Amino acid sequence: MKLTWAEFKARGLTKAEEKLEKAYAAGRPCVLSVRRPEAAEPDCAIRAEFLRFLILGYCNEGQVPKQGVRLSGAFIEGVLDISFSTVQGPIVLKRCNLSGGLIAKQSTLEMLRLDGSVVGHLDADSAVLRGHAMMRYGFECHGSLRLSGATIGGVLNCDGGSFFANSSGEAIVAEQLKATRWRVFTTWFSCLR
Repeated sequence: MKLTWAEFKARGLTKAEEKLEKAYAAGRPCVLSVRRPEAAEPDCAIRAEFLRFLILGYCNEGQVPKQGVRLSGAFIEGVLDISFSTVQGPIVLKRCNLSGGLIAKQSTLEMLRLDGSVVGHLDADSAVLRGHAMMRYGFECHGSLRLSGATIGGVLNCDGGSFFANSSGEAIVAEQLKATRWRVFTTWFSCLR
């Protein structure tokens, strides 16, 4: 069931969600922690559906601040699914734990930056990124990274990222991926079953 913004507010926001909402409204980054959290603690827990509301601008009549959503040190509870959406601003999730996964199938994004974050899986098949896709500096993907048919207008940068195979043995699936530039130096791939 999809909640409205009024329903979110009526149910109450976590301490971390309140901090993120204020930073988002002011067009500032929200830093919950300087470290990537391993568990959903009250100071860092953000529900995936709440983050989706902000990313898509549903809380502000579809208007996303030019700076987009910039969040550091959050534990995202659930699967962040922004499939089939057009996202106006950049998505910057630094040192976040998205163990539930990130799905952005057939979405149009300005930029996706996941530096230092961990994701359970990332599915961006047929997505269009107008800018960069950054998965650097300690980024970890513990399931498949899917970019089949995706187009990246900027740089795909995986410098310092680690990609682990899922149960089928696939770490990265990227047939017909189009990227303006690549940077994959010092990237670690594990295809062990």
